[in-house]
Amino acid sequence: MVLESGKCSWGSCVFCGWGKKATDTKGLEQLKQEFDSKLGRAIKAEIPKRIKLFTSGSMLDEQQYPTEFVSYVVSELDKTGIAEFVLETNVLDISQEKLDSLNKHKGKLKILFGIGLEVADDDVLKKLGKQSTVQNFTDKAELIKQNGFGIRAYVLVNPPFCEPASCLDKTMEFALECCEEIVMINTYPHRDAPLFDLWVQGKWRPADQAEFDKLTSKWLKHKQVETDFANYKFVPKFPRRLMTKIIGANHDCLVHPYYQVWQDFLQRFYEPRPEKNILLFIPCAFRKPYKKSRTHRAIFRAIKDLQSYKQIHPIVVSSPGVIPVEFQSYYPFANYDWPEWEETAETKQEYTSVNKERVKLFLKKHASHYKQIFVYFKHTSETRQAIIAALDELGLEYNECLSKQGWETIKDEKNPIIHETALAELRDCLAKAQ
Repeated sequence: MVLESGKCSWGSCVFCGWGKKATDTKGLEQLKQEFDSKLGRAIKAEIPKRIKLFTSGSMLDEQQYPTEFVSYVVSELDKTGIAEFVLETNVLDISQEKLDSLNKHKGKLKILFGIGLEVADDDVLKKLGKQSTVQNFTDKAELIKQNGFGIRAYVLVNPPFCEPASCLDKTMEFALECCEEIVMINTYPHRDAPLFDLWVQGKWRPADQAEFDKLTSKWLKHKQVETDFANYKFVPKFPRRLMTKIIGANHDCLVHPYYQVWQDFLQRFYEPRPEKNILLFIPCAFRKPYKKSRTHRAIFRAIKDLQSYKQIHPIVVSSPGVIPVEFQSYYPFANYDWPEWEETAETKQEYTSVNKERVKLFLKKHASHYKQIFVYFKHTSETRQAIIAALDELGLEYNECLSKQGWETIKDEKNPIIHETALAELRDCLAKAQ
Protein backbone atom coordinates (compact mmCIF):
# COMPACT_ATOMS: atom_id res chain seq x y z
CA MET A 1 0.00 0.00 0.00
CA VAL A 2 1.11 3.59 -0.62
CA LEU A 3 0.21 6.24 1.94
CA GLU A 4 1.79 9.65 1.41
CA SER A 5 1.89 12.38 4.02
CA GLY A 6 4.27 15.30 4.01
CA LYS A 7 7.80 15.26 2.71
CA CYS A 8 10.92 13.33 3.61
CA SER A 9 12.68 15.32 6.34
CA TRP A 10 16.04 14.64 4.68
CA GLY A 11 15.29 14.58 0.95
CA SER A 12 18.90 14.94 -0.21
CA CYS A 13 19.71 11.50 -1.62
CA VAL A 14 21.01 11.91 -5.16
CA PHE A 15 19.15 8.87 -6.50
CA CYS A 16 15.73 9.63 -5.00
CA GLY A 17 12.98 11.79 -6.41
CA TRP A 18 10.29 10.71 -3.97
CA GLY A 19 12.08 12.46 -1.10
CA LYS A 20 11.97 15.75 -2.97
CA LYS A 21 8.26 15.46 -3.69
CA ALA A 22 6.10 17.71 -1.53
CA THR A 23 2.74 16.22 -0.49
CA ASP A 24 0.18 17.52 1.98
CA THR A 25 0.80 16.49 5.56
CA LYS A 26 -2.33 14.66 6.69
CA GLY A 27 -3.92 14.74 10.08
CA LEU A 28 -4.50 11.70 12.28
CA GLU A 29 -8.12 11.13 11.33
CA GLN A 30 -7.46 11.61 7.61
CA LEU A 31 -4.59 9.11 7.76
CA LYS A 32 -6.77 6.58 9.58
CA GLN A 33 -9.58 6.92 7.05
CA GLU A 34 -7.22 6.52 4.08
CA PHE A 35 -5.47 3.56 5.68
CA ASP A 36 -8.78 1.85 6.51
CA SER A 37 -9.94 2.26 2.92
CA LYS A 38 -6.72 0.85 1.47
CA LEU A 39 -6.64 -2.01 3.94
CA GLY A 40 -10.25 -2.89 3.17
CA ARG A 41 -9.43 -3.20 -0.53
CA ALA A 42 -6.25 -5.16 0.23
CA ILE A 43 -8.06 -7.86 2.22
CA LYS A 44 -11.33 -7.90 0.28
CA ALA A 45 -10.67 -11.14 -1.58
CA GLU A 46 -8.40 -12.86 0.95
CA ILE A 47 -6.07 -12.07 3.82
CA PRO A 48 -2.54 -11.65 2.44
CA LYS A 49 0.44 -13.00 4.36
CA ARG A 50 2.25 -9.66 4.23
CA ILE A 51 1.48 -5.97 3.92
CA LYS A 52 4.12 -3.45 2.81
CA LEU A 53 3.34 0.18 3.47
CA PHE A 54 5.28 2.64 1.31
CA THR A 55 5.43 6.27 2.41
CA SER A 56 6.62 9.63 1.09
CA GLY A 57 9.54 9.53 3.50
CA SER A 58 9.72 7.67 6.82
CA MET A 59 6.80 6.18 8.73
CA LEU A 60 8.57 6.69 12.07
CA ASP A 61 9.06 10.41 11.36
CA GLU A 62 6.52 12.01 13.70
CA GLN A 63 6.35 15.10 11.49
CA GLN A 64 4.85 12.93 8.76
CA TYR A 65 3.06 10.15 10.63
CA PRO A 66 1.98 10.68 14.27
CA THR A 67 3.02 7.93 16.68
CA GLU A 68 -0.66 7.33 17.45
CA PHE A 69 -1.29 6.58 13.78
CA VAL A 70 1.60 4.10 13.57
CA SER A 71 0.22 2.31 16.63
CA TYR A 72 -3.22 2.26 15.01
CA VAL A 73 -1.83 0.71 11.81
CA VAL A 74 -0.01 -2.04 13.72
CA SER A 75 -3.05 -2.81 15.88
CA GLU A 76 -5.45 -2.95 12.92
CA LEU A 77 -3.16 -5.19 10.89
CA ASP A 78 -2.86 -7.58 13.82
CA LYS A 79 -6.66 -7.77 14.10
CA THR A 80 -7.01 -8.90 10.47
CA GLY A 81 -4.78 -11.94 10.94
CA ILE A 82 -2.11 -10.64 8.54
CA ALA A 83 1.13 -12.32 9.57
CA GLU A 84 3.78 -9.79 8.53
CA PHE A 85 4.12 -6.03 8.14
CA VAL A 86 6.99 -4.20 6.40
CA LEU A 87 7.26 -0.70 7.83
CA GLU A 88 9.32 1.68 5.69
CA THR A 89 11.47 4.05 7.75
CA ASN A 90 14.65 6.08 7.88
CA VAL A 91 17.12 4.18 10.05
CA LEU A 92 17.75 7.31 12.12
CA ASP A 93 14.08 7.54 13.14
CA ILE A 94 14.28 4.24 15.05
CA SER A 95 14.47 4.57 18.84
CA GLN A 96 13.84 2.41 21.88
CA GLU A 97 10.77 4.46 22.73
CA LYS A 98 9.21 3.83 19.30
CA LEU A 99 10.06 0.14 19.42
CA ASP A 100 8.39 -0.12 22.82
CA SER A 101 5.24 1.45 21.39
CA LEU A 102 5.21 -0.99 18.47
CA ASN A 103 5.69 -3.98 20.77
CA LYS A 104 2.77 -2.79 22.87
CA HIS A 105 0.35 -2.91 19.90
CA LYS A 106 1.64 -5.57 17.50
CA GLY A 107 0.19 -8.70 19.11
CA LYS A 108 1.16 -11.66 16.89
CA LEU A 109 2.08 -9.43 13.95
CA LYS A 110 5.68 -9.85 12.76
CA ILE A 111 7.22 -6.49 11.89
CA LEU A 112 10.19 -5.93 9.62
CA PHE A 113 11.68 -2.51 9.12
CA GLY A 114 12.21 -1.64 5.46
CA ILE A 115 15.43 0.37 5.53
CA GLY A 116 17.59 1.76 2.77
CA LEU A 117 21.09 0.49 3.48
CA GLU A 118 22.07 1.37 -0.13
CA VAL A 119 25.83 0.66 0.20
CA ALA A 120 28.07 -0.39 3.10
CA ASP A 121 30.64 2.34 2.50
CA ASP A 122 30.61 5.68 4.33
CA ASP A 123 32.44 7.60 1.58
CA VAL A 124 29.95 6.43 -1.04
CA LEU A 125 27.00 7.07 1.28
CA LYS A 126 28.19 10.64 1.74
CA LYS A 127 28.48 11.16 -2.01
CA LEU A 128 25.02 9.65 -2.45
CA GLY A 129 23.67 12.30 -0.08
CA LYS A 130 22.67 9.80 2.60
CA GLN A 131 22.19 11.09 6.12
CA SER A 132 23.28 7.88 7.85
CA THR A 133 26.50 5.89 8.14
CA VAL A 134 27.30 2.19 8.20
CA GLN A 135 27.75 2.43 11.97
CA ASN A 136 24.27 3.99 12.29
CA PHE A 137 22.86 0.97 10.51
CA THR A 138 24.84 -1.46 12.66
CA ASP A 139 23.70 0.18 15.91
CA LYS A 140 20.03 0.30 14.90
CA ALA A 141 20.15 -3.27 13.59
CA GLU A 142 21.30 -4.49 17.02
CA LEU A 143 18.51 -2.49 18.70
CA ILE A 144 15.92 -3.86 16.30
CA LYS A 145 16.97 -7.45 16.92
CA GLN A 146 17.06 -6.98 20.71
CA ASN A 147 13.42 -5.92 20.55
CA GLY A 148 12.25 -8.87 18.46
CA PHE A 149 11.86 -7.14 15.09
CA GLY A 150 13.42 -7.88 11.70
CA ILE A 151 15.13 -5.91 8.96
CA ARG A 152 14.35 -5.85 5.26
CA ALA A 153 17.33 -3.98 3.79
CA TYR A 154 17.37 -2.30 0.39
CA VAL A 155 20.70 -2.45 -1.42
CA LEU A 156 21.51 -0.42 -4.54
CA VAL A 157 22.89 -2.27 -7.56
CA ASN A 158 25.10 -0.12 -9.79
CA PRO A 159 25.03 3.16 -7.82
CA PRO A 160 27.32 6.00 -8.92
CA PHE A 161 30.62 6.83 -7.21
CA CYS A 162 31.83 3.23 -6.86
CA GLU A 163 32.84 0.22 -8.90
CA PRO A 164 29.57 -1.75 -9.26
CA ALA A 165 30.76 -5.31 -8.55
CA SER A 166 33.08 -4.62 -5.62
CA CYS A 167 30.62 -2.16 -4.09
CA LEU A 168 27.79 -4.70 -4.23
CA ASP A 169 29.98 -7.50 -2.87
CA LYS A 170 31.07 -5.41 0.11
CA THR A 171 27.49 -4.35 0.84
CA MET A 172 26.00 -7.84 0.55
CA GLU A 173 28.62 -9.37 2.83
CA PHE A 174 27.71 -6.76 5.43
CA ALA A 175 23.94 -7.07 4.97
CA LEU A 176 23.93 -10.86 5.24
CA GLU A 177 25.35 -10.57 8.76
CA CYS A 178 22.55 -8.38 10.15
CA CYS A 179 19.43 -8.54 7.95
CA GLU A 180 16.61 -11.08 7.72
CA GLU A 181 15.79 -10.02 4.16
CA ILE A 182 17.79 -8.19 1.50
CA VAL A 183 16.46 -6.70 -1.72
CA MET A 184 18.99 -5.84 -4.42
CA ILE A 185 17.38 -2.95 -6.29
CA ASN A 186 18.50 -1.61 -9.64
CA THR A 187 19.49 2.04 -9.39
CA TYR A 188 17.28 4.29 -11.50
CA PRO A 189 17.20 8.09 -11.71
CA HIS A 190 13.87 9.47 -10.53
CA ARG A 191 12.61 12.55 -12.31
CA ASP A 192 13.87 15.19 -9.88
CA ALA A 193 16.93 13.30 -8.68
CA PRO A 194 20.46 14.67 -9.25
CA LEU A 195 21.36 11.20 -10.51
CA PHE A 196 19.50 12.08 -13.71
CA ASP A 197 22.07 14.83 -14.31
CA LEU A 198 24.89 12.28 -14.03
CA TRP A 199 23.24 10.20 -16.77
CA VAL A 200 22.84 13.26 -18.99
CA GLN A 201 26.49 14.19 -18.38
CA GLY A 202 27.65 10.68 -19.33
CA LYS A 203 29.14 10.07 -15.85
CA TRP A 204 26.83 7.16 -15.01
CA ARG A 205 24.12 5.08 -16.64
CA PRO A 206 21.57 2.58 -15.29
CA ALA A 207 22.30 -1.12 -15.57
CA ASP A 208 20.24 -3.04 -18.11
CA GLN A 209 18.80 -6.49 -17.42
CA ALA A 210 21.90 -8.40 -18.53
CA GLU A 211 24.24 -6.17 -16.52
CA PHE A 212 21.98 -6.36 -13.47
CA ASP A 213 21.74 -10.15 -13.65
CA LYS A 214 25.51 -10.50 -13.92
CA LEU A 215 26.10 -8.29 -10.89
CA THR A 216 23.52 -9.99 -8.67
CA SER A 217 23.71 -13.66 -9.71
CA LYS A 218 26.31 -14.78 -7.13
CA TRP A 219 24.15 -13.63 -4.22
CA LEU A 220 20.93 -15.39 -5.19
CA LYS A 221 22.06 -18.62 -3.53
CA HIS A 222 21.15 -17.03 -0.19
CA LYS A 223 17.51 -17.65 0.75
CA GLN A 224 16.97 -14.21 2.27
CA VAL A 225 18.05 -12.40 -0.90
CA GLU A 226 15.78 -11.21 -3.72
CA THR A 227 16.17 -8.88 -6.68
CA ASP A 228 14.12 -5.98 -8.03
CA PHE A 229 15.24 -4.96 -11.49
CA ALA A 230 12.21 -2.83 -12.40
CA ASN A 231 11.01 -1.29 -9.16
CA TYR A 232 8.87 1.26 -10.98
CA LYS A 233 7.86 2.02 -14.55
CA PHE A 234 11.09 3.54 -15.79
CA VAL A 235 11.02 6.11 -18.60
CA PRO A 236 13.39 9.07 -18.90
CA LYS A 237 11.38 11.96 -17.45
CA PHE A 238 13.40 15.14 -17.54
CA PRO A 239 13.00 17.56 -14.62
CA ARG A 240 11.61 20.95 -15.60
CA ARG A 241 14.88 22.65 -14.68
CA LEU A 242 16.55 20.85 -17.62
CA MET A 243 13.85 21.49 -20.21
CA THR A 244 14.85 23.85 -23.00
CA LYS A 245 13.88 23.83 -26.65
CA ILE A 246 16.62 22.33 -28.81
CA ILE A 247 16.86 24.28 -32.06
CA GLY A 248 19.45 23.97 -34.80
CA ALA A 249 20.78 21.77 -37.58
CA ASN A 250 24.32 21.20 -36.35
CA HIS A 251 26.57 18.71 -34.58
CA ASP A 252 25.71 19.82 -31.03
CA CYS A 253 21.98 19.48 -31.64
CA LEU A 254 22.35 16.13 -33.41
CA VAL A 255 24.27 14.48 -30.55
CA HIS A 256 22.64 16.45 -27.77
CA PRO A 257 23.06 14.62 -24.43
CA TYR A 258 19.28 14.58 -23.91
CA TYR A 259 18.89 12.62 -27.13
CA GLN A 260 21.68 10.26 -26.08
CA VAL A 261 19.88 9.47 -22.81
CA TRP A 262 16.69 8.57 -24.68
CA GLN A 263 18.49 6.47 -27.28
CA ASP A 264 20.28 4.61 -24.48
CA PHE A 265 16.90 3.89 -22.88
CA LEU A 266 15.34 2.75 -26.17
CA GLN A 267 18.29 0.51 -27.02
CA ARG A 268 18.66 -1.16 -23.60
CA PHE A 269 15.42 -0.91 -21.60
CA TYR A 270 12.45 -0.27 -23.86
CA GLU A 271 10.11 -3.12 -24.81
CA PRO A 272 7.51 -2.58 -27.58
CA ARG A 273 3.97 -3.64 -26.76
CA PRO A 274 3.46 -7.32 -27.72
CA GLU A 275 0.65 -6.67 -30.22
CA LYS A 276 2.66 -4.01 -32.07
CA ASN A 277 4.62 -6.44 -34.25
CA ILE A 278 4.65 -4.62 -37.62
CA LEU A 279 7.28 -1.88 -37.71
CA LEU A 280 6.63 1.19 -39.86
CA PHE A 281 9.38 3.79 -40.12
CA ILE A 282 7.90 7.21 -40.95
CA PRO A 283 9.24 10.77 -41.23
CA CYS A 284 9.06 13.45 -38.59
CA ALA A 285 7.11 16.69 -38.95
CA PHE A 286 7.85 20.31 -38.13
CA ARG A 287 4.80 20.62 -35.89
CA LYS A 288 5.10 18.93 -32.50
CA PRO A 289 3.87 16.63 -31.20
CA TYR A 290 3.77 14.89 -34.56
CA LYS A 291 0.15 13.78 -34.23
CA LYS A 292 -0.92 17.41 -34.67
CA SER A 293 0.94 17.79 -37.96
CA ARG A 294 -0.67 17.64 -41.37
CA THR A 295 1.81 14.96 -42.43
CA HIS A 296 1.04 12.49 -39.65
CA ARG A 297 -2.69 13.11 -39.75
CA ALA A 298 -2.68 12.28 -43.48
CA ILE A 299 -0.55 9.14 -43.01
CA PHE A 300 -2.71 7.69 -40.26
CA ARG A 301 -5.94 8.65 -42.00
CA ALA A 302 -4.80 6.66 -45.03
CA ILE A 303 -4.11 3.44 -43.09
CA LYS A 304 -6.42 3.51 -40.05
CA ASP A 305 -9.01 1.13 -41.51
CA LEU A 306 -6.50 -1.55 -42.54
CA GLN A 307 -7.03 -4.94 -40.95
CA SER A 308 -3.49 -4.88 -39.59
CA TYR A 309 -3.67 -1.31 -38.24
CA LYS A 310 -3.64 -2.28 -34.56
CA GLN A 311 -0.47 -4.30 -35.14
CA ILE A 312 1.39 -1.43 -36.80
CA HIS A 313 4.04 0.24 -34.66
CA PRO A 314 4.93 3.63 -36.17
CA ILE A 315 8.44 4.81 -35.37
CA VAL A 316 9.77 8.20 -36.36
CA VAL A 317 13.45 8.76 -37.10
CA SER A 318 14.65 12.34 -36.85
CA SER A 319 17.50 14.39 -35.37
CA PRO A 320 16.81 13.04 -31.83
CA GLY A 321 17.14 9.53 -33.25
CA VAL A 322 14.61 6.70 -33.05
CA ILE A 323 11.25 7.84 -31.63
CA PRO A 324 8.42 5.32 -31.07
CA VAL A 325 5.27 7.39 -31.52
CA GLU A 326 3.96 6.58 -28.04
CA PHE A 327 6.75 8.86 -26.75
CA GLN A 328 6.10 11.73 -29.17
CA SER A 329 4.74 14.01 -26.42
CA TYR A 330 7.62 13.34 -24.04
CA TYR A 331 10.39 15.88 -23.64
CA PRO A 332 12.46 16.54 -25.73
CA PHE A 333 10.61 14.93 -28.68
CA ALA A 334 7.96 17.64 -28.67
CA ASN A 335 10.49 20.40 -27.99
CA TYR A 336 12.99 20.46 -30.83
CA ASP A 337 13.37 21.90 -34.33
CA TRP A 338 15.86 20.81 -37.00
CA PRO A 339 15.75 23.63 -39.60
CA GLU A 340 16.67 21.84 -42.81
CA TRP A 341 17.65 25.12 -44.48
CA GLU A 342 20.59 25.34 -42.06
CA GLU A 343 22.02 21.99 -43.16
CA THR A 344 25.40 21.83 -44.85
CA ALA A 345 26.79 18.91 -46.85
CA GLU A 346 28.83 17.95 -43.79
CA THR A 347 25.79 18.15 -41.52
CA LYS A 348 23.77 15.90 -43.82
CA GLN A 349 26.55 13.35 -43.93
CA GLU A 350 26.88 13.33 -40.13
CA TYR A 351 23.09 13.15 -39.70
CA THR A 352 22.95 10.05 -41.91
CA SER A 353 25.88 8.39 -40.15
CA VAL A 354 24.64 9.08 -36.61
CA ASN A 355 21.09 7.93 -37.29
CA LYS A 356 22.22 4.82 -39.13
CA GLU A 357 23.99 3.74 -35.94
CA ARG A 358 21.01 4.64 -33.77
CA VAL A 359 18.66 2.61 -35.96
CA LYS A 360 21.11 -0.32 -36.01
CA LEU A 361 21.38 -0.38 -32.22
CA PHE A 362 17.61 -0.18 -31.85
CA LEU A 363 17.07 -3.02 -34.32
CA LYS A 364 19.77 -5.20 -32.80
CA LYS A 365 17.72 -5.18 -29.60
CA HIS A 366 14.21 -5.25 -31.07
CA ALA A 367 14.22 -6.67 -34.63
CA SER A 368 13.14 -10.11 -33.41
CA HIS A 369 9.97 -8.56 -31.98
CA TYR A 370 8.70 -7.51 -35.43
CA LYS A 371 7.25 -9.86 -38.05
CA GLN A 372 7.71 -7.31 -40.85
CA ILE A 373 9.43 -3.97 -41.38
CA PHE A 374 8.17 -1.17 -43.63
CA VAL A 375 9.80 2.10 -44.67
CA TYR A 376 7.94 5.18 -45.93
CA PHE A 377 10.05 8.22 -46.85
CA LYS A 378 10.91 10.61 -49.65
CA HIS A 379 13.65 9.07 -51.76
CA THR A 380 15.85 12.13 -51.27
CA SER A 381 15.65 11.91 -47.48
CA GLU A 382 18.84 11.44 -45.48
CA THR A 383 16.71 9.65 -42.89
CA ARG A 384 15.65 7.09 -45.49
CA GLN A 385 19.29 6.54 -46.42
CA ALA A 386 20.20 6.02 -42.76
CA ILE A 387 17.39 3.52 -42.13
CA ILE A 388 18.00 1.47 -45.28
CA ALA A 389 21.75 1.42 -44.66
CA ALA A 390 21.11 0.09 -41.14
CA LEU A 391 18.68 -2.55 -42.40
CA ASP A 392 21.07 -3.66 -45.13
CA GLU A 393 24.05 -3.89 -42.78
CA LEU A 394 22.00 -6.03 -40.40
CA GLY A 395 20.73 -8.19 -43.26
CA LEU A 396 17.10 -7.53 -42.36
CA GLU A 397 14.28 -7.80 -44.89
CA TYR A 398 12.03 -4.79 -45.37
CA ASN A 399 9.38 -3.36 -47.67
CA GLU A 400 9.68 0.14 -49.08
CA CYS A 401 6.22 1.67 -49.31
CA LEU A 402 7.01 4.41 -51.81
CA SER A 403 8.45 3.02 -55.03
CA LYS A 404 11.10 4.74 -57.12
CA GLN A 405 8.62 5.01 -59.97
CA GLY A 406 5.96 6.49 -57.69
CA TRP A 407 8.47 8.94 -56.26
CA GLU A 408 9.49 10.19 -59.70
CA THR A 409 5.87 11.12 -60.49
CA ILE A 410 5.36 13.24 -57.35
CA LYS A 411 8.80 14.46 -56.29
CA ASP A 412 8.10 18.02 -57.42
CA GLU A 413 4.90 18.33 -55.38
CA LYS A 414 4.88 20.69 -52.38
CA ASN A 415 4.57 17.88 -49.80
CA PRO A 416 5.04 14.71 -51.83
CA ILE A 417 4.94 12.31 -48.86
CA ILE A 418 1.22 13.00 -48.36
CA HIS A 419 0.32 13.22 -52.04
CA GLU A 420 -2.56 10.88 -52.86
CA THR A 421 -0.29 8.77 -55.09
CA ALA A 422 2.20 8.23 -52.26
CA LEU A 423 -0.48 7.52 -49.68
CA ALA A 424 -2.16 5.01 -52.01
CA GLU A 425 1.16 3.15 -52.32
CA LEU A 426 1.57 3.20 -48.55
CA ARG A 427 -1.88 1.77 -48.05
CA ASP A 428 -1.41 -0.96 -50.67
CA CYS A 429 1.97 -1.84 -49.19
CA LEU A 430 0.68 -2.20 -45.62
CA ALA A 431 -2.41 -4.07 -46.80
CA LYS A 432 -0.07 -6.98 -47.53
CA ALA A 433 1.20 -7.03 -43.94
CA GLN A 434 0.55 -10.25 -42.08
